[in-house]
Amino acid sequence: MWNNVADIYNDVNIHSSINAYQDLAVSLDELKTTSSIVVLTFWHQCIEYWDLIYLYSKLVAAAWFFYFKVSFFEPE
Repeated sequence: MWNNVADIYNDVNIHSSINAYQDLAVSLDELKTTSSIVVLTFWHQCIEYWDLIYLYSKLVAAAWFFYFKVSFFEPE
């Protein structure tokens, strides 16, 4: 199995490298998942923000329309 100390050292290094790569793969997978959640949450917040701006602009437009309609078309 092992002929000398160098073989043992190389075998330990190979197993350590495999474990390190597995840990790195798990970390990258977790990072990818976390990044996806962050991007989706940010996108959802942007959509809600733009919906609020759209709603506010409609309310402002309706208020201005009502104001000018009432003020310009009042009977004298």
